[in-house]
Amino acid sequence: MSVAGTGIPLMLATGQVDLGRQRLITPEGAVSLTTRETELLAYLAGRSAQAVAREDLLVDVWHYRASNPTRAVDLAVKRLRAKIEPDPSTPVHILSVHGVGYRFVP
Repeated sequence: MSVAGTGIPLMLATGQVDLGRQRLITPEGAVSLTTRETELLAYLAGRSAQAVAREDLLVDVWHYRASNPTRAVDLAVKRLRAKIEPDPSTPVHILSVHGVGYRFVP
């Protein structure tokens, strides 16, 4: 499936993402993504190269407006990085934007 209905396949350093089937297809085989991971990745990819605030992710992906600070977004990004990044400790696709949130780089 393509990025947010654009018709453009989502290609990563580790393989190609099939958003419809919720998986990353690598030379070593398929890696399953959860529904939340897929939604998060599609949302960030649809805003490629833009810094996206954690609060926007909570509202638009989680459909949740937090009155107290939450680490839900950070934990989900960490789990997603572990699946899609060549080296999760040095991400190349989902980058942290200090004081803001995250930015996706195809």
